[in-house]
Amino acid sequence: MTLLSRFDLIFTIRDIIDEGQDRRMATHILSGLKFAGERKAGVKVEEAQTPSNLISTDLLRKYIAFARRSVFPQLTPDATERIKDFYVQLRALGAKTQTFPVTPRDLEGLVRLAEASAKMRLSTQVELQDAEYAIALKDFVLNLVFVDKATGKIDADVILTGTSKAKRDKIFTILNIVRELQREFDMVETHEVLKRATEHGVDEQDAVKIIDELKTKGELYSPKAGFVKTPSKEYG
Repeated sequence: MTLLSRFDLIFTIRDIIDEGQDRRMATHILSGLKFAGERKAGVKVEEAQTPSNLISTDLLRKYIAFARRSVFPQLTPDATERIKDFYVQLRALGAKTQTFPVTPRDLEGLVRLAEASAKMRLSTQVELQDAEYAIALKDFVLNLVFVDKATGKIDADVILTGTSKAKRDKIFTILNIVRELQREFDMVETHEVLKRATEHGVDEQDAVKIIDELKTKGELYSPKAGFVKTPSKEYG
């Protein structure tokens, strides 16, 4: 999970079913496979022509290579101040929510994104527009990937661990309830767990789902219908 924190941007790939898009994708893939097969078989085939309104792959490669080799943009005062202000705001947000740690690595990431924007323009200066572009990208990723759908708040654990802090707290609450009751009873009635969970602020529907998930993971099991236990006896 530490590896994920090293990326400046993280995007999710969504598999959206769309018949028109699916047909275009299938046509593209099958055409590519057909073309590759014919070339291997020695069949003479014509190279696909790049539409006039698009940059050719060869030219794009040369453009990127030139930008990387020859353009080293420097931050302007305006860009520096804008990035600094945004970073301070992110730090404050992280401190307030306690669910989104912001480190100097994020600041460095913003600078890299702004520099990349300037390089795309072959500019020797990172200007305010480049800083705004970097900030817009960061904002987009934060809202698309890091927002906990249940609370609507930014929570880095959603992507770093796969479970939001809010849900982890609920899991911790339910496990503690089961362990506490297990000290008194060998088997714990599920409805009693649900009752106490609601008293601790966990919605009953959420509690039912979490108990089912914990059973699937082996952290809880049902010795018989309507009862749950932890597999370890350390709490008994």
